[in-house]
Amino acid sequence: MRSLIRLAAAIIVVSSFAWPTWAADVLAPPHWSSDKVRAARSLNPEPALVFDVRTEETGGPRGKQVKSATVALAPTFTHVVEAGAHTLLDHALCRVFTWSDDKPIFQSFSCYALPAFLGLELQNRRYLAQVLTAAKASDVTANPYWPEAELGVQDEVKDRLQRRQVPDGAEYRLGNEVVVKVQGVATSLSGDESRALARYFANSQTLHPQVRRDLKSGSSLPARLETELRMVGTAAHKTLAITNARRIQMSLPLPGGLTSDLYDRAKAETVFGRGLRQALAGIDGKAKPEKPTFDALLASMKDASSQGRSSEVMLLFLAMTQQYGGEFSGPRGQTVRSQVIPLFTKAKADAAANTLWDSGGLAGDAQAPGDREAAARFLANATALDRMTFGTFRYVTYANLLRMTAQAGKWDAAIRKAMPEDLVDNYWMHIAAYPWAGNVYKDVGDTYYAGYDPMNAWLAFDLGRTIDPDWRAGVLSGLAAYEDQLRLGELDFF
Repeated sequence: MRSLIRLAAAIIVVSSFAWPTWAADVLAPPHWSSDKVRAARSLNPEPALVFDVRTEETGGPRGKQVKSATVALAPTFTHVVEAGAHTLLDHALCRVFTWSDDKPIFQSFSCYALPAFLGLELQNRRYLAQVLTAAKASDVTANPYWPEAELGVQDEVKDRLQRRQVPDGAEYRLGNEVVVKVQGVATSLSGDESRALARYFANSQTLHPQVRRDLKSGSSLPARLETELRMVGTAAHKTLAITNARRIQMSLPLPGGLTSDLYDRAKAETVFGRGLRQALAGIDGKAKPEKPTFDALLASMKDASSQGRSSEVMLLFLAMTQQYGGEFSGPRGQTVRSQVIPLFTKAKADAAANTLWDSGGLAGDAQAPGDREAAARFLANATALDRMTFGTFRYVTYANLLRMTAQAGKWDAAIRKAMPEDLVDNYWMHIAAYPWAGNVYKDVGDTYYAGYDPMNAWLAFDLGRTIDPDWRAGVLSGLAAYEDQLRLGELDFF
């Protein structure tokens, strides 16, 4: 019996990313209105350091750019407003909110998305540097300083610049070139204000971590910063002029009455739109059909087994393990196992049901032996499953099988043609039919993450942790260890 339970656990498809164990709650789900956000945290006035920033960038891929913004640094939030566009980093709720003065909607992002992307992109730049070095390209282009300066992160703490005190501040040299100048004093800072300044630069400006560390350990807000950059191989010069520093008492500046942009995105008649629409309906308790209980799934499983509908039995078993995995080891676990395992064993004797099961095993383990192309062909052609409860899980299994198979590009083209072209659409098709199980949100989030799309990755992660109250019993449970790793490794962002 225990061996069968281990097999059942294996079908909960593990992503290609090895997240450690446990996960944190989403303190402000991405679909919340601004009124709900405001209700979830303190709105008491806080001491805030406010200043104006004029940013001028020349060179680089975008040519000359001039922007002006007002920045407020408070203990629990950072607020940047530029020409009526607001960015609010809510450090208490670990969210980033953006909105414009002329629209009644706002966007909500996880605070983990940016540092996760920057770390991933730095690895990509490291690989590119190796290619350039192997091709004997310019050492200036391949120097590890430049991507660290552009992205504002390091994979190891290392001072790459020589700092020299000069009469009006400090300058930083890379070899013989001055690449950063820190000049003047806009105002003196307390220790807390210096740390808040470093947090602002990490999230909102381009600055090498070594310079940011010096600002964090210092006691002044500079009046001017000049940096030399290499952006996409193109030299750029950036100047920040900081003026009008003052201190005020300030409440969270997020206005009431804003609705989440997710409800507008969910109106799209696309696979993503339909999946998001059903996910939001499920969170709001309005999804149709309604979420089946474990006992309802068990009753359907017994009925399907009695009539020899083995593939349907297998799908219902997968629905149980995806949505209610804790039932097998909970207070009534022995009773549940004694009822479910015989039904599962009987169904597995059927060829089609057994192929469905084996396909899941291949999708969950890149090292598992088997004919992966044959499994993909079976899933692509098993359209009859779509009419059964949880039948669209074939799309999830197919997508994971594709991700787990190095030689998938050599499969029969007819297989790929029969399934959604965009890999993430496979997951959203299943969510559109069955939005309640958190595991699939982990799968689609990992797929976005691998595609350098952290915003949508954490949207998926957060939706899964919001809609599924039992997500701690599934693969989403390991996400927070990675989030904790980000907090420890990139303290300035938080």
